[in-house]
Amino acid sequence: MGPRAGHDRPGQSARGVPRPRKVNTTAATAAQFRKAHGYDPLWTEVLSDWAAVEAGEGHLAQALKLYRDEVALEPENGATWYDLGLFYYENSAWAQAYDALAKAWRYDPQGPTGVPCGVLDQARHKALGTWPPSCPRGSPRAASP
Repeated sequence: MGPRAGHDRPGQSARGVPRPRKVNTTAATAAQFRKAHGYDPLWTEVLSDWAAVEAGEGHLAQALKLYRDEVALEPENGATWYDLGLFYYENSAWAQAYDALAKAWRYDPQGPTGVPCGVLDQARHKALGTWPPSCPRGSPRAASP
């Protein structure tokens, strides 16, 4: 005889429909990223995406390690420094954010850190307490005629 209503078998509902298994999504995702990274260990985007997932799950130490690994693979790539800088910025580590974002600007001044009053200038303001002269916030407003 089949199960009676309200009496479940392990892994099935009373109607015999399989229940979804509970999967540790972070572990499964990390395994996928690890596999992708194994295919091409020099692919920094995998590390960046993996770090973002880890940070989103609250695993900040692992995320930081992955962002640092990304920078170590391509230390003269503005995008890798930008990723690390944004991580620091989002976690209120202003001095580290400013340092990483300044390096991102050094290697790619036309990239996202080159935007006036953007994240680099905001990190500078939070870390050093000053705005650069090129930022409208850094100069007094013009007097009205």
